[in-house]
Amino acid sequence: VPYPVTAVTTQAPLALGNPVVVDVPGSGTRYEWSLGGGSGFPLTGWSPRALMAPRSYVGAASVGGYVYAVGGYNGSFLDTVERFDPVLGTWTGRMPLPVGRAGPGVVAVNGKIYSIGGYDGLPAETNAVSEYDPVADVWTPRAVMPSPRYNFGVAELNGLIYAVGGVGPGGANLRVEVYDPVANSWTSRADLPVGRDSLGMAAMNGKLYAIGGFVVCCVALNNTDEYDPATNTWTPRAPMPTGRDEMGAAAPVV
Repeated sequence: VPYPVTAVTTQAPLALGNPVVVDVPGSGTRYEWSLGGGSGFPLTGWSPRALMAPRSYVGAASVGGYVYAVGGYNGSFLDTVERFDPVLGTWTGRMPLPVGRAGPGVVAVNGKIYSIGGYDGLPAETNAVSEYDPVADVWTPRAVMPSPRYNFGVAELNGLIYAVGGVGPGGANLRVEVYDPVANSWTSRADLPVGRDSLGMAAMNGKLYAIGGFVVCCVALNNTDEYDPATNTWTPRAPMPTGRDEMGAAAPVV
């Protein structure tokens, strides 16, 4: 690839028909390449994919065959919500958040999207929870999260939403709180072994995994911790080879 890139993502495993996506800085262009080849320009075998409005600290979730980008920061705390159609390769605007925020936890459960917490600058961390109905294109306020925070790990497991770690009023924290969308209520669970923010979170085989993050700015962790909701316990697992923070994590849907 004759250009520097800002992000590369693949569908695992890397194989025929599985796309690789690259952002080229300064070009405003995203390219998608398949091992099956193609006629994209300027990179042979690449085809351009539309980019959403530029922003960082954005939350994302998938529901109904679309990917939703929620909130974020571009010098201002954004209420922007945009929907990506992977078939057409296009973005469309949707109903904005009630309040702009950066670093929210965003997750999809039972056909709805939840935007939780974040940093809204009014004056700082928020515990607001908003539920988005993609059919009606409306946001509805829900029970607030007990601990205001942003840049925390979030994942869905067994119909419940887990908010893990993050930055609160006292800095990086180790709190774990669980939201039940049906009961519209929060409960506390066992704390993280090591409080941290900007971690990766994923659910797989009935367990949660908290990966990486940091406690003090710019000191990246390689911790990997596994949570068992049946016993409400955390167990250390093999550390990640490369310590890092502000990372994404995902498990395959089978």
